Amino acid sequence: MSLFSHLDPYLLNPANDPLVFDATLAGHGSYTTEHFVLRLSPRAHELVDALTQRDTEGHDAAELYQAYSTYLHETVHWWQHMGSTAGLILSLAYPAQIYGSMTSLQTFARGAGVAKPVKAWAHRAMLDGRTHSDPVLAAANIAVNNALDIKFYKQLAWSPKSILSLEQTPYFQSVGHSYLKTYGEIVHAINGSCDFAEGQFPDPGRWDAQFLKLQLSRIEGFHRGARPPYADIGIQQIFEGQARFCQIQYLASSGGRAASDVSRARLLCARLCRLV
Repeated sequence: MSLFSHLDPYLLNPANDPLVFDATLAGHGSYTTEHFVLRLSPRAHELVDALTQRDTEGHDAAELYQAYSTYLHETVHWWQHMGSTAGLILSLAYPAQIYGSMTSLQTFARGAGVAKPVKAWAHRAMLDGRTHSDPVLAAANIAVNNALDIKFYKQLAWSPKSILSLEQTPYFQSVGHSYLKTYGEIVHAINGSCDFAEGQFPDPGRWDAQFLKLQLSRIEGFHRGARPPYADIGIQQIFEGQARFCQIQYLASSGGRAASDVSRARLLCARLCRLV
């Protein structure tokens, strides 16, 4: 039996910021990969609290279920980042950027003092004639390159088509290089943060020889200028599609439009899901 048919965009449609699986005042629900936090807008919070505390008097049933569907949507995003390799790597990429660059940044700070952005400082230093024999410039470039390699990985994983624009960036080496640096720095960060016994966790330093072999063999995707095949969709579409499908299932089973009704299901999807 259909309990409600009107879908309120105010309660359902999230915002659409990169790497934010969307809530709060800018949207209705969000999961941010850099903060490991699920958030809901004040209105969604009010409705979800009323439903979970069984204090629903005075609230419209359709609003309650739609707000809870947003909470479910963002909870799915949380589990995607905890329960999949792609999601976990995406979540750990930001702390790995910090951990992997810390020593180089400390060396840079001792030699150059307070100078931001480091990337611009390094660029000016090279224009002024400094070379990598200068330990301060070398440290700056290591920090910048490490951070950018991980940033490039996030862009590639998020949307593989970003390779088309990254190829125009002088700092970009290859897809394989970005993946190697990201996974390596994350494993280094985990090793440095946990008390593993020797040999209990992989040593990324042992990967370098095999990666060099791939580069020297000019394997597609592992040297500059060689673009590997890329998918039309990435983590963004996969994660968002799964979360929205779960949301649609919940709404249908809670008295919304019947998912078995193809024409109504299409209308539900059209209203609930935006193209990404």
